[in-house]
Amino acid sequence: MNLRNGIYALTFCASLAQAQTQVINEDWRFCKSEQTSPSSLSSATGWTTVNLPHTWNAEDGQDGGLGYHGGGVYYRGTGWYTKEIRFNRKDSDKQIILRFGAANYDMELFVNGQPAGTHKGGYTAFAFDITPFIRFGENNGIAVRVSNAANLPIPPLHADFTFYGGLPRGMEILRENKIHITNEDFGSHGVYIKQESVSDTEASVAVTTKVCNRSRKDSRISVSVTIKDRNGNIVKEDIRQVKINAGEITPVTQRFTIANPHLWNGTEDPYLYRTEIKVSAGKKVLDSEVQPLGLRYYRIDPDKGFFLNGHAYPLRGVAMHEGRMDKGNALTDNERKADLDMVKEIGANYVRISHYQHGDFTYNYLDSLGIMCWTEIPLIDYIIDSEEFTANCETVLKSLIRQLYNHPSVIVWGLSNEITFYKGPDPLPLTKRLNDLAHSEDPTRPTVLAAMHHEKDVNFIPDAYSINPYYGWYYGKAEDIGPVLDRLHQKHPKACIGISEYGAGAHPFHQQEGLYVPATTGHWHPENVQAHFHEVHWEAIKQRPYLWSTSIWAMFDFASDNRHEGNQPGINDKGLVTFDRKIKKDAFYFYKANWNPSPMVHICGKRFTKRDTECTAVKIYSNCDNVKLTVNGKEVPLQKGKNAVYLSETITLSKGENKISTVAYKDGKEYKDNTVWYYVPLKQTIPGAE
Repeated sequence: MNLRNGIYALTFCASLAQAQTQVINEDWRFCKSEQTSPSSLSSATGWTTVNLPHTWNAEDGQDGGLGYHGGGVYYRGTGWYTKEIRFNRKDSDKQIILRFGAANYDMELFVNGQPAGTHKGGYTAFAFDITPFIRFGENNGIAVRVSNAANLPIPPLHADFTFYGGLPRGMEILRENKIHITNEDFGSHGVYIKQESVSDTEASVAVTTKVCNRSRKDSRISVSVTIKDRNGNIVKEDIRQVKINAGEITPVTQRFTIANPHLWNGTEDPYLYRTEIKVSAGKKVLDSEVQPLGLRYYRIDPDKGFFLNGHAYPLRGVAMHEGRMDKGNALTDNERKADLDMVKEIGANYVRISHYQHGDFTYNYLDSLGIMCWTEIPLIDYIIDSEEFTANCETVLKSLIRQLYNHPSVIVWGLSNEITFYKGPDPLPLTKRLNDLAHSEDPTRPTVLAAMHHEKDVNFIPDAYSINPYYGWYYGKAEDIGPVLDRLHQKHPKACIGISEYGAGAHPFHQQEGLYVPATTGHWHPENVQAHFHEVHWEAIKQRPYLWSTSIWAMFDFASDNRHEGNQPGINDKGLVTFDRKIKKDAFYFYKANWNPSPMVHICGKRFTKRDTECTAVKIYSNCDNVKLTVNGKEVPLQKGKNAVYLSETITLSKGENKISTVAYKDGKEYKDNTVWYYVPLKQTIPGAE
């Protein structure tokens, strides 16, 4: 499915919606200042002009801190954003909504110097009705105070990634009619499509629209819901007349039964219906909304893993952060698309959206690609035992669920990550509370968590859980992973167990002969160790169908300013792709050969150009059955191993330049790869071979 058809909801919303939307991302004034009110900003210095999305940690959040346990040295404090916006007098009959894509992490809004709203919790959208504060016909001052200070009682408290401060997503003004579909229900779009029951022969769907009446009188309105197929044909339609009381938000629910539904069937057939909602008074359309509808049913079995639409469907994929070099988490949708296109290239059918809610585009595009996802709240490492912290966790969870409720790609709600990693208050009561809340908000999806320690009581609260093992990197041997999983499964046969993280660091220009595993907190992170780690783990995963999902840590290198290792200060280098997205490491091609059926061939160790060992071997990844290797024009025999791995016999390099070439054949077509290695005996150099 192409992008235009796959995320049609984005374009159709614009064509149907009655609200006038004004994007206000450009020309904000910004400064770092610990001032607490806009009236005192006149004394602040260092003002610059920025565009949204924006973070003040794009550079200092990736340059390395004082060591992994020493804490980063990037700015964690308060930033101010100010802007003047003119509202015409003709807007005075409208309801003015200011919608934020996110604010990390504690924010307060001021309009014309008056407090107009607060929000605690990064990564989720939220909205404020600012109508009472506006002076129509004049310029209005908007000031936003944002803090990513280290002492906030807001999740995450601690984690292995940079806590970027700022406004990392866009902002917009909505000019709504007095009666409209609410924008203020925990940042959602005000429409919830519940798949009450789905089978191959019939789907029962309930559409609830929350209608807000900001006028001073009760009104009778109609709510129409139209479900259309991919070609725009009407499948189901219903109109309901309701009374909306003044000053209230009224939920209106309409139910539909669709016979012989075209199911959303993962990457094989990510079929999407379109649900159009209109709120009208007489013949006047007051507001409208479009939401995706992908009909599917699924379950998790403790012995057989994940099932989609009645068939075994092992979830195999990657985990990924939202962030790029020199930009932090202030990404464009084009960059989000490029990242997910690489996920698609590797052949993954599943993504763990780590460790927080990502931008809206991500979920829309996953819907269109048929790639399923685990999405989670940023409750990580340990908790604070307080009602304030608990309330903030609940707000973040409600926001996550209500904003992403309608996406078929979202299959589980993640409650926490490695929540027992550090000593602190017992997270069991909070986990139970969040688990109950998630089921209350959405009884159709399972809850999950990711665990560092495999058998803590808290792991068994959600419907399923996954572990974060690093055998062969931080401890043990890579070959330990299979027996560890089997012991865990045998001891807890009713538990649905997966792997939420597994990986090893790799600098693409750290190359070596042999599989020496260095001190992982040191500067040396050889690429071939990462590749071997994944070869071993993938073989173990393939043999264990009870694993309901597995996700590589991670798809991309990412900023963790506390780290100082792998010769890349401030970077966690476990990605299959580098932080700047310029290099796909060998392990990337290993999974592409195993997961993506498109024919390919890749020579490993291509960046190991200068070698001081005369005898070596060549390793190739290819999903083709016929692969040939030549070294300096002479064919070298290849042995086909497991999982798309081909290995040569030992070859002897000539002094100086050695041309390594491979050709793979499939369906009458050739696929080629080549590289040049220089054999340089110790104490000799070859000009130009560096």
